[in-house]
Amino acid sequence: MAVFLNPRDIRNLAGFLGTEAEELFRQGRLKLSRGQNGLILPRLRFGGRRPGFCPFSENQADPGGETGGPWRCLCRLHGGGESSEKSGKPLVCRLSPLARRVDFSRPRGRRPYTETWALVPPVEGCPGCSPAADSPLVKEYRLARLAPLREELAEEAAFFKAAKEGQEAGLPEEELFFELFGFKAAGISSPSCSFRKTRV
Repeated sequence: MAVFLNPRDIRNLAGFLGTEAEELFRQGRLKLSRGQNGLILPRLRFGGRRPGFCPFSENQADPGGETGGPWRCLCRLHGGGESSEKSGKPLVCRLSPLARRVDFSRPRGRRPYTETWALVPPVEGCPGCSPAADSPLVKEYRLARLAPLREELAEEAAFFKAAKEGQEAGLPEEELFFELFGFKAAGISSPSCSFRKTRV
């Protein structure tokens, strides 16, 4: 599993934690990987064995409690409500259990991209979760969850559009990444990526 982050996610996460975005990379909480539309994107660095654990999840003993098991997993990035201004939670996490893909290789009508949705069960084999994009459950979740997030969804689509334009203009990956995310400090790198930040 991968939780990729957009520029607003990075700003919110750093602000919520009271640090600079670059520090999240130095601390090993974020790494760079290839994500949607072939872009190099920041993502949360999960720890442990597969499928791994989010670095911001916190396990608490819960014998016989809500989960029916000995543990429950809580997110330490919750603020107040769904607003990104009160939370450090990335957009993809706030959309959960919905998953969104913005694909610029397939324009749709006046939009330069195709947007697809799916329901991602919280655990594999979860009963009652149909991942089909046209299932009633996906439609119901979309109606309920998306209204407060429309501005952020549009901002993320604009981000992907700018990235696509940069790719088409032939900008080098490194330059495009640092332009889109506005990182200032040196030293953000990943062995799985083809570039390293060398300028300040």
